[in-house]
Amino acid sequence: MPSRLIQLIVITFAVGLGYSSAGAKTVYLHVVEGNDNTADGTYSHPYKSWRAALRNVSSGDTIIAKNGDYRKAGREGKWGGLDLALTLADPLDKGDPHPNSSGRPDTIGIYRYDADKPLTIRAESKHGVVLDHIRFHLASGIVIDGFDIYPNPYYRDESGKKLNSRRDGIHGDSVYEPEDAFNRVKTNDPPGGHTSAWYDRSLWTSYITIRNCKVHYECPPSGCTSTFDPLQDDDRLYLIKFNQAHHITIEDNELFDGKNYQRKPAIDLPCSDDVVVRRNLIRNCHRGVVSKGGGKRVLIESNVFVDNSGAAFSGGSTDPDLFIDGQQGDPCSFARYESYDMTARNNVVISTRPGERPVEPIAIWAAKNAVIENNTFVGTGERGVLLIRPGNEVDSPAKGCARSVRLTETDGLRLQHNIFVLSGVVDETMLYQVSGQGVKVTAFDHRNNTFFNGGRDIPVGGLADPNREPGFSNKNPKLVGGTGTDYKTWMATAQSELTGKGVSQVDGEQLPKYEVARVREALNIDGQLNERAWADTPPVGAFLNNRDGSPSKLITEARVLYDDKYIYFAFRAVDTNIWATMKQRDEHLWLEEVVEVFLQANQAIPNYIELEVNPLGTMLDIYLLDTRKPLHYESWNSEKLRWAVHVEGTVDGKDGDREWTCEIALPLEDIVTAPHLPPLPGDRWRMNLFRVERLPEVGEVAWSPTLQDDFHVLPRLGEIVFTDRQVPKH
Repeated sequence: MPSRLIQLIVITFAVGLGYSSAGAKTVYLHVVEGNDNTADGTYSHPYKSWRAALRNVSSGDTIIAKNGDYRKAGREGKWGGLDLALTLADPLDKGDPHPNSSGRPDTIGIYRYDADKPLTIRAESKHGVVLDHIRFHLASGIVIDGFDIYPNPYYRDESGKKLNSRRDGIHGDSVYEPEDAFNRVKTNDPPGGHTSAWYDRSLWTSYITIRNCKVHYECPPSGCTSTFDPLQDDDRLYLIKFNQAHHITIEDNELFDGKNYQRKPAIDLPCSDDVVVRRNLIRNCHRGVVSKGGGKRVLIESNVFVDNSGAAFSGGSTDPDLFIDGQQGDPCSFARYESYDMTARNNVVISTRPGERPVEPIAIWAAKNAVIENNTFVGTGERGVLLIRPGNEVDSPAKGCARSVRLTETDGLRLQHNIFVLSGVVDETMLYQVSGQGVKVTAFDHRNNTFFNGGRDIPVGGLADPNREPGFSNKNPKLVGGTGTDYKTWMATAQSELTGKGVSQVDGEQLPKYEVARVREALNIDGQLNERAWADTPPVGAFLNNRDGSPSKLITEARVLYDDKYIYFAFRAVDTNIWATMKQRDEHLWLEEVVEVFLQANQAIPNYIELEVNPLGTMLDIYLLDTRKPLHYESWNSEKLRWAVHVEGTVDGKDGDREWTCEIALPLEDIVTAPHLPPLPGDRWRMNLFRVERLPEVGEVAWSPTLQDDFHVLPRLGEIVFTDRQVPKH
């Protein structure tokens, strides 16, 4: 595709009309030493209160907290805590933000900034500012960078009463929160009177980034003694929790507890969608990252988990009140699964104290299309490596809802290309376990995993026998190293003969990989994606902003299948104002809204095919001999290529649309450079997928971001691997 000059054209046009953007500004704050009465926001005259500083910034601006221990602000200053929780229903001062909205005041948070130009709040130097907590309620468009967050639930007043109990390090919520300290909704029982007003996801806590922070509990005042039972300490909750939120990024942080004495998971994500958790060091906690409550598209990538007593990536059981989201299409409105499309890849999970406390490193609680791939687990296995169990077990349906709301089914779980170095003190005969009444597991795909047990046999019992799975290996991966204080330093010392197994890399960076299943019969290409084959096929993974690889607010899904004659692509693009005008084949569709496929069958030969389809069903198909060297557009049209789109809305750029979907069937005979046609199981091709959005603003997302203003970057293509796994058409 030609370079994206359209963005420059749009900007130039806007300037020509007289639109301009004010320059971003920076203000300073010091919660202990500042003075709101004399402050002007400069380094020498910083604000004292967060609220005062927030009155003087807007989208794209930065608040810098000067170094210091803000806990010294004491009870009156909330021990330095940053609360971004006010709504239009709260008593506000004249200088506070006042968003324009006709909605209920208690559903409108005042701290909402442009997701593309977020407000940045950062410490003067990394970990140079210590504070008690950070809280978001109905907030949006905010980056938190570099704080040392030290939640202390043990502060007491003169009479000995606790002042700061049930404290999370970072907490974000939107609607209903079962923890009493945060609950804003009292009539929440389904179908609670607040449902219709509160469940507008555009108002929820969203587009929040937490990076370069340290979040930790230390021992309680009495110490981490043998008599202290963390499961009975109701005040130590989550290091990071986002409840009913979307587009959250948690990256490059260090999260730890005193000595496995945290009661709850390190990162808890009930009812949260489009979350990225990457490059964090999570140590000495209980469970690592939990997706539950119907949360969708949680990516857990390239983290290091050390000496945690629970599963590194896990589901959980959620209060059924949290499932009231109106999206399930039935009177119950409950999620059918605790998590949807969770992916955990390229993580390292280590226990240096085998036999002490660790349980299974992977726990799946009623999940749909979860993917666990390319992870390394060391020193685990005494209670198996995988546990599948129920999610919500409380059968309390809303009035008028006849069906059970117990969540007992796990469907479409993929466990592949992982390394398990067992502890040698395995006391279970089952590595893949199922627990709980009524649990049903369907379409469990496990293959190409390595199990090393010091030369001893691998247990054979349980849900499935790992010894019999395709690609089984018991080879010693010869892991060495693995020390450090953050993700980067830990990984710099870790080495393995099998590092990179099943992973494409560019300069050491891992690129996405997807296993393509075979469909048993040819698909009907009508654009509607309503055949069972698509429902049984997991998405390729998250689409990220192409320019920098950051999470995108555009909801985009894609899937790939093949048979003896075609390779099939399916796209789903959520869009409230769908737009396109071009109706002639081989027009320059990239100038408008479009989805795109780049496919290279042989990495040794630079030929590749580019396909583009817009919401009007117009096709651009190009055969390229090398990067940006196509045959003339009109000289090559695939004769047997089939495609179709389905639009829920109009294609005029006006608000009120829902989404559009697209199916493409590319004939395998067009892919002349492929080593085998049809592909054989294990064949590897290169692929990238893109979506271009134009209204209301320009957006470009990719399965494997090129990190340039150009889609034609062949070294950044991800990898697809053809498998013999079959899915039925109906």
